[in-house]
Amino acid sequence: MTTFSGAGFAHNHVVTVREERWPDLQRIRDFALGMRNTDSALAPISDADFAAGLRNLDAAIARGERPRPEGVDLLVLT
Repeated sequence: MTTFSGAGFAHNHVVTVREERWPDLQRIRDFALGMRNTDSALAPISDADFAAGLRNLDAAIARGERPRPEGVDLLVLT
């Protein structure tokens, strides 16, 4: 905020924006499998940890769980 305040802006409020990106957990699982060897964010995850994550997703799918909305907080300045 120091940089913005110095430029004449003031904090007004924060708005949380939510997005329903994934309709179901199976699509997240499919996406993760497809990105396993192409996404640098997934590269450091060991094969064992990745498999454990897939098992967790499988269990959540079996329980009928739904994905949580993704969100970002936007700082509104005036």
